[in-house]
Amino acid sequence: MDRIVGQLHWTPLSLEISWREIEEELQCSLPGDFKELCETFGRGVFSGYLEIASSSGGAHLGLLGQWRSLQRIVEVNPFAAADLERFGIYRPGSRGLLPWADTYAECQIYWLASSEPAEDWPIVVQDSEGDWSEFTMSASEFIFRTLTDDDFRFSVAKYGPPYFEAASPR
Repeated sequence: MDRIVGQLHWTPLSLEISWREIEEELQCSLPGDFKELCETFGRGVFSGYLEIASSSGGAHLGLLGQWRSLQRIVEVNPFAAADLERFGIYRPGSRGLLPWADTYAECQIYWLASSEPAEDWPIVVQDSEGDWSEFTMSASEFIFRTLTDDDFRFSVAKYGPPYFEAASPR
């Protein structure tokens, strides 16, 4: 996390987010580094490419909206349900995909959430072609590598120095 802040020369926002309410709805704890990312950056886009499902503070979190939307989509769209069948959608008490970010290149980024500690959840990415990749790393490591590592599969490092563009307040 500190590497992202340092690389971007970012001043942390220190947002107050109602994690207790959010985690009660999910019925699971979220990874600590994701919470720190949300509190530090709020809503916005990394390098014009990657957007985390964050918050501007309080009990609103984009992750909840994306999760609810994903549940509705698979209920009404058999093609979407079949596409996600390999992992399933996270439901309290079960293993499945929990969305936490996406890219402007149409990659969907999830955790494979389970009863394991949240810090152990793998990251699962579906690219624009429908191919899946799994990564054993934290959300902040995934973002850092996306922004700075030319050899990382989802890297944007070659396009210029990393930056963060905060979303306008609602």
